[in-house]
Amino acid sequence: MPPMDSTARLDRLDARLNGVDAKLEHIKTEVSNTKWWLIGSVVTILLTTAATVIGTGIGIQQMTVATFQAAGQQQAAQPTVIVVPQAAAPAASR
Repeated sequence: MPPMDSTARLDRLDARLNGVDAKLEHIKTEVSNTKWWLIGSVVTILLTTAATVIGTGIGIQQMTVATFQAAGQQQAAQPTVIVVPQAAAPAASR
């Protein structure tokens, strides 16, 4: 390999540094996109969990109210009287 003068070396080094700069910019963009995707995912999970908890609490409350309303609307049932016939007593022996 023939010896290079300092200008050729600097040009070659500059070209390599430009390539590295381009790669670093690409990596920076990818990291930024990934960061925002991750933040969006976490926010979505938190909001979904909160909505589920609130929805479950409202559902339980509504079922409880409906149960008590239904119980209040029912007529009090009359007790059922069960009559058990008694067997005839045997005659006393003398």
